[in-house]
Amino acid sequence: MKYFLALALATTTLSSVAAPDAQPFDEKKAVLALDATVAEYRLYATCLSLVPDTLPLVEKLWQSQVEQATASLNAIGATPTFKAYFLVTTKFTNLLDRSMKLGDAIALCEKNKEAQIRFHSFAYPNLAAAIAGKRAAP
Repeated sequence: MKYFLALALATTTLSSVAAPDAQPFDEKKAVLALDATVAEYRLYATCLSLVPDTLPLVEKLWQSQVEQATASLNAIGATPTFKAYFLVTTKFTNLLDRSMKLGDAIALCEKNKEAQIRFHSFAYPNLAAAIAGKRAAP
């Protein structure tokens, strides 16, 4: 039993130590990446809310992205300030501008057809990868 506890403690300790070549957390870059990813998902939420029953798809995907990114915040060395900003910024309710006029929403979607194609071809940004400095699709 002691052996297993010691092994568990050693494993936890070793896995929590940053690798010597790990890059320091760049908060400015992470904020820019977070804002860009949120903007893209805001576009998805706006455009897909125009199609009946598709907004829940965007919400489910976004929640999954947020959960993955939240789990990675400590590993990438995110600062408390960034974590607070992240929590406020990633609320799904912030993705939809419910006061946007229908005509404005349609014009926005027409102007950004490429982003909609990215969404439908599963090439949307991965939030955790983006804030870690690696722009990658899931």
